[in-house]
Amino acid sequence: NNFGKPHRDFSPADAIDADGSFRLLSVWLPLNDVTQSNGCMYAVPTGADPDFNSSHASLDQPVVPVEGLVPLAPHAAGSFLCWSGHTVHWGSSCQRNAALDPRTSLALVFRRTDRPLTVPEASLSKSQAGSLTLEERLGLVAGATEAFQHWYDVPAHLQHTLEEFRSASASRPQA
Repeated sequence: NNFGKPHRDFSPADAIDADGSFRLLSVWLPLNDVTQSNGCMYAVPTGADPDFNSSHASLDQPVVPVEGLVPLAPHAAGSFLCWSGHTVHWGSSCQRNAALDPRTSLALVFRRTDRPLTVPEASLSKSQAGSLTLEERLGLVAGATEAFQHWYDVPAHLQHTLEEFRSASASRPQA
């Protein structure tokens, strides 16, 4: 899956200060060359997004103006593409006859430490991460699965197993 549905990662309150400065930055890093035929990202520039500054903008069903679509391709492997965490974006599918391998990429978010999110997130120091048990690590996987459940259908038996691990991880120390 490549998050092929247009979406916003964060609300305007989490992504942008009142003065327009970014609270966080979404980063996409392709690990192989990308073109429009092997699964590039698409984004809607802020000027073409009628809901960019709206506090009521939908995260998972945004308005996508056809005239505002911008393919983020071609780009070489290792290109560093960034946008506001409130920008509408999505990954396209790979065409069967694409000359290049399907897109492989990393997605990252950089957040200003002086601007906490409206929904607190768990953060770990390197030493805390290194001391986690397997159960605690799987609890973090369960939390990540829950965060993205609107994108994936998680089978009930797997969800139940992950919830058990998540309960076990609730006792881990907080940073």
